[in-house]
Amino acid sequence: MSRFDYASGRTAEQSRNYIRSYFEQARKSNFNIIYFQVRGNADAFYHSAYEPWSKILTGILGADPGWDPLQFAIDRAHEQGLELHAWINTFPAWRSGEKPPTASIPEHPYRAHPEWVVCDSSGKPMNPKFGYITFSPGIPAVQQHIQKVLADLVDNYDVDGIHFDYIRYPEWSNRHGYSHDTISEKRFASEEGNPHKLDWHSWQREQVNNFVAESYNLITGLKPWVKVSAAVIGSHHRARWNGYYAVDQDARTWLSRGKMDFIAPMTYTGPDHPTVPFGMTTAEWKEMRYLGRPIFPGIAVHKAGHQIFWNDIFLEIGMLRSARFEGMSFFSSRPLKKAFLRLKEIEFKYPAAVPPMPWKNIRIPDKPVITNWNATDDTLFISWQMQNNVRFFVYHKPADGGQKRLIHISPLNANGAAVAFTVEKGDTLLVSAVNRAGIEGEAIEPAQTN
Repeated sequence: MSRFDYASGRTAEQSRNYIRSYFEQARKSNFNIIYFQVRGNADAFYHSAYEPWSKILTGILGADPGWDPLQFAIDRAHEQGLELHAWINTFPAWRSGEKPPTASIPEHPYRAHPEWVVCDSSGKPMNPKFGYITFSPGIPAVQQHIQKVLADLVDNYDVDGIHFDYIRYPEWSNRHGYSHDTISEKRFASEEGNPHKLDWHSWQREQVNNFVAESYNLITGLKPWVKVSAAVIGSHHRARWNGYYAVDQDARTWLSRGKMDFIAPMTYTGPDHPTVPFGMTTAEWKEMRYLGRPIFPGIAVHKAGHQIFWNDIFLEIGMLRSARFEGMSFFSSRPLKKAFLRLKEIEFKYPAAVPPMPWKNIRIPDKPVITNWNATDDTLFISWQMQNNVRFFVYHKPADGGQKRLIHISPLNANGAAVAFTVEKGDTLLVSAVNRAGIEGEAIEPAQTN
C-alpha cells in the first residue's frame, strides 16, 4: 500500500477509512502481510525525529497532520491478525521535477545536505526528468542518517518488519556514470575506503551490501523479531533491466550473507512477455535460495487491464505455486481490490502462515492453555491464556483423515477467537502458539466434536 494509495488527495478521515476497510478486506481474502509505505523521499508518514512530515498529508512539508498513519496502520493490521511491514524508499531524496523542499522542522536532508546527491560521470548532481533525485550510497553520512531514521522508527513503533525499496543506485547508473560525487571518488581511490582495490561497480555494490548488513544488524539488534526484507529489481543479472549491472544491486549477496530475511523481486511482467516472461524471471530467483531465506516474487496487479490481463495474474499465482516458492507479493493495493472476492473464492480459500524464520532465534512459545471451547452450527468459540508477542493458529482436521488445514490466525496477543467455520462429527481442532518469527510451539487438541 503506497503512500499515494492511502494519503494522496484524501482527508485524514478518508485515509483512515481507506486503511481500515482495506485491511479488513485483505484479512477476509486471507492475505497475511501489508507493506505499508511510510517514507517516500526522505520524508515521514509517522512521528520522526530526523525527517519532516510529508507534504502529501497536508500540502505543507513538515506540518503535523494531526494523526499518525503508521501507528494507525499498525493498530488496524494487528486487530486483523495481519503483519504490518513499514515500507521505506531508502536512498531517494526528492521527487524530480518538484521545487526544492521548503524550510521545515526537522529540516529536510536534501535541503540540509545537497552534497549528498548522486553525481554523473562529470561530477554534476543528477537531475532526472522523472523518478527521484537520489542520495549516494557511497557517502557514509548518507548511510548514517538513514540508519538513525531506521533506529528511531523501529524503537518507537511495533512494526513486524522493515521493507526496503530503492535500495540501490539510480536507474541506469552504468549509462550516466552514477555516482561520481566527490566523497565517493575520494573513498574509492583511498586505501581506507577501498582496501580490496575493487573496480568501480564492484565497489559501489559493496557500499550497498555494507549498508544492508549494518542495517540488518541494527534492526534485529533492537528487536530480533522484526523481519527485514527488500523489493528488488525483477532480474538479478540476466535481463537488460537488472539489478546487478544497471543499478549495482546485488540481492543474492544479501541472502548468502544472511543479512535479509526475505526478498520480493519485482517480477512485473506478464507470462507471455516477448523478452522477459514471468516464468523466466522467477526461474532466475529460484536458483538463488540461500540459508533458507524465502523469496516472494512480485505480481503486477497495477498493470492488470492494460499491459497484462487479470487471467494472467491468476496464471502467475499458479506458476509460483508449481515452482514451490514460499509465497508471493502483489503490487499495488488499489487495483487489487477488484480481485479480492475471486482471490478468496478460488486462490486463497484458507489463511496462510508467513513462513517461519528460525534463524531469528526467538524463544519457542509455550503450548496453549485452553480456558473455554464450544461450537454452534457455523461458529467456533475458543479461549486461551494470552502470551505476549504471540499469535495463535487454529487448525481443522477432518474425521475422514484428510489433511489438516489452518482456519484461523489470531491477532497478536489475543486471548481467544470466534471462527466462522462448520465442523462435522468426529472432526478435530488443534491450537498452537506462534511467535513473531513464525516459529510454532506444540499444538494441542482443545476438544473433539461430537
